[in-house]
This record gives sequence, C-alpha cells and structure tokens, in this order.
Amino acid sequence: YLQPSQREATKLLALAVQACHPLVPPDAIEPLLRQVVHQFVHDKARPEVMAVGLQTVREMCVRTPLVMTPELLQDLTEYKKDRDRGVRMAARSLITLFRTLAPTMLVKKDRGKGADTSLTIQAFGETHANRRIEGAELLSLPEGASDPDDSEDDSEDDDEGDSEDDDEDDDKEVEMEDGEDE
Repeated sequence: YLQPSQREATKLLALAVQACHPLVPPDAIEPLLRQVVHQFVHDKARPEVMAVGLQTVREMCVRTPLVMTPELLQDLTEYKKDRDRGVRMAARSLITLFRTLAPTMLVKKDRGKGADTSLTIQAFGETHANRRIEGAELLSLPEGASDPDDSEDDSEDDDEGDSEDDDEDDDKEVEMEDGEDE
C-alpha cells in the first residue's frame, strides 16, 4: 500500500530500509522491493520520486544484497541516462554499489575496467569467522616494560586530593544561594 502520494512516504521508506539487515531472508524483503520499484521508479513518476525510489533500493541492497536480481538491476541501471540529475546520480550510485559487491550482475559496459569478476554475494546466513583479532599484537607487552597498572595507581592518589577541594567549592555555592533568598 506504499505510494508516493501518501503522507510521510519518505519516513516509511526510511523505516523499511532500517528493517532490512543480513539476518532477514531476502524472500521476505523482495515484495517490499518490488512495491518500491513499481510505485516509485517508473517513467511517468516525478524525478524527485524516482530519485527517492532508487536511493531506497540502493540502501536496501547495501543491507541485503541478495534481494536484487540481475534483470531488475539491469532495468534500474538504465536510468543512468535520465534527464534529471538526481535520478542519474541515484542510478550511478546503484551501479557503483554493485561494482563492489557483485560486478557479474552488471552488464559488461557498467562493470568498469579491471572489475574483479570473482566477487560474489554471500549466501543467506553465511558468515566468515576471523582467525585472528586485528591489533592484538599491540596488546602484548615487550620484555622489560613496566606494567601500565602501576602508573595508574599514582594518578588515583592525585585525584583524591582534588575531590576535597571540589567539596569546599560546592559548600560556598550553597551559602551564596541561601543569601540570595533573603
């Protein structure tokens, strides 16, 4: 029931995009994507509506790229030659997205030079576990270095002296406020 003339249609589109994530099956999102394409992205729609529709499709594909089919992608990338600049830029951003995700889904002329055709979109539910944690070598201490916990104990002693001064300042402010009430 989503239509461009509807009140707050852009908010509904934003909520729909936020609801898309890698754990949602692409089959559940596909009807929503089709509805957005049929209602917002067609030749008789206003350019602003088309641009919003293409940007929504792009954001859905960023979050769940499996929802896009090669045929639908080909139809949407044809708008890269549209008269309106916003529509052209939205179509080009969709092309750029699929250049990095899955260039084989694009037509050869849209892939660009040196496209890595070995890139594919991960299957639904597929994850890659890291074998090591980036930056873990920075956590190990070199031999002969002192433990950083020892230096923190000294700084805590300095902080305790400051808290007494803060309490005295608070008392002075309370006394001044009491004098103003009279």
